[in-house]
Amino acid sequence: MDQNDETGRVVRGWLNGDPEGRRLLDRLEDTPQAEVPLLRTWMERNQGSAPPVVQQQITGGHIDKLVIVAQAENVNLGQHADRIAADPYRPRLAPLLRRHEFVAGREKEMGLVRDVIQTRSRPYVFVTGMSGYGKTALLVELVRQFEASNGAGPTVVSTFISRVFGLADETFGLGNLCQQLAAAHDDRRALVSGSADLRARYLGLLAKQPPAGRRLVIVIDGLDEADGWIAPDLFPPDLPEQVVVVFSAREAAEHDWVQELQLPAEAVSQVSLTRFGRAEIREIVAAAGGADAAWASEPPALDAITTVSEGDPFYVRHLVDDIRERRILSVEALRKKPTGLKAYFDEWWKDVVTVVGVPGVADLLGYLLVARGPLTRDDLTDISEDDALAWDSVDTALDGVRRLLIGDADDGYTLCHSRFATYSRTIASTQRRDGSTATA
Repeated sequence: MDQNDETGRVVRGWLNGDPEGRRLLDRLEDTPQAEVPLLRTWMERNQGSAPPVVQQQITGGHIDKLVIVAQAENVNLGQHADRIAADPYRPRLAPLLRRHEFVAGREKEMGLVRDVIQTRSRPYVFVTGMSGYGKTALLVELVRQFEASNGAGPTVVSTFISRVFGLADETFGLGNLCQQLAAAHDDRRALVSGSADLRARYLGLLAKQPPAGRRLVIVIDGLDEADGWIAPDLFPPDLPEQVVVVFSAREAAEHDWVQELQLPAEAVSQVSLTRFGRAEIREIVAAAGGADAAWASEPPALDAITTVSEGDPFYVRHLVDDIRERRILSVEALRKKPTGLKAYFDEWWKDVVTVVGVPGVADLLGYLLVARGPLTRDDLTDISEDDALAWDSVDTALDGVRRLLIGDADDGYTLCHSRFATYSRTIASTQRRDGSTATA
């Protein structure tokens, strides 16, 4: 919601009985967003009775904090509204969570993870696979399923480590986990900030048996993305009997994460994400292809997708996107696609070449290649007065390479995946060295 500068007046006016508060909230409803009715309901219910700490934390702050409080009370977490209102972590995670959608094709792996959690056969689950194989999407979906179980499943605590989204530092990663674990254990002590204190607080909370004997699942995604703070001390081999830690990291040659974390092999169940087979590709096409893509579920099309993609999950997903968006309309068109991801990226790069002369495109790609997080539309127009990304030209530049991006104007834009970013940096570096033009 964009009216954050009015939040303080909304809170003060509403909670203090000032009619101006109601008028301001009415104005917010001019923007048709689902959060506004939810926010109105919460404020009506709490008029004059909100805990003082809630008022202190949200007055003059971000209106999304009010929404988070309202959402918390809707799922019977009202007793923790004071901590949630001051939560600096959930808003930062929101863009990453929105951009990882589990479609299909990993039901077997999801089942393996859930089985270990249900039986608690081992205290740790390690999800691994190559970049772009769906580790984060799988774990985001796992968390969503548990959170949607309305108390029937385990309590879930999660953090997602990402350099692209600016979530790689220890303060965010461990602070986020401590905040959620403290809520799960009804631990109302103030959160700490220093590295040593954060680590000690996390380990103390990790060692506690969950209340009422309920299983507690801790999800830590992207260990390989962390800024140097992942170490064996955060992964004790012995956990309370109702606690399971699920962690993920990118598969890399000669890098054994279980050994690096000094975990005994018998304490870890490893789930490896591999290339898709024909059956998984059929599931993905059926789930994500859309009503007009029935032809792509037929054997000739499935054979073509399997052949050209070589089962690479990243390539498969983009082929299915092309089918759904009607950029690919026939089996013949599928068969003409290049075989293997490298060749597919070469085709994308040729598309870049055709628009690189459009004002701002070269500046846009250059910024995205070096950025350590998403760049909003305002970021892009404000970076430099000397580039071609002005308020009246940035949208044209974005439209020229839209297929290569994920995100939006508010959450920010990044290149579609780290694998394409790595490819693009390699191409750009080669061209600078050779003095060549932007050709693949």
